[in-house]
Amino acid sequence: MVIDKPHNMYLQIALQSGIIALLSFALILAFYYTSCFKNIKRARDSNSEHYSIFVAILSGVTNYLICGFFYDSSISVAPVFWVFLGIGICINNKIQTIQDHKNSK
Repeated sequence: MVIDKPHNMYLQIALQSGIIALLSFALILAFYYTSCFKNIKRARDSNSEHYSIFVAILSGVTNYLICGFFYDSSISVAPVFWVFLGIGICINNKIQTIQDHKNSK
């Protein structure tokens, strides 16, 4: 029997696409979490209407990544993760734009 499922999303990325793909994935996540940590204080202090969406998407992405240590990525759930990651990046940019606009006044 040939075992081709690593039962870990990160090992799956490394085995199927290579170490460079895994590093690229980690870099995307690093940029996302860096912008999230910068926006946590901004969104909470400004009482922004985007804060609840920001927190929900951040927790969803984080939970998916934690589950990735125990399960491999499946075709039914992975597109939802990528959509939410993209929406999370857009929300981060929106919060940053709103705060920059408020600070310039």
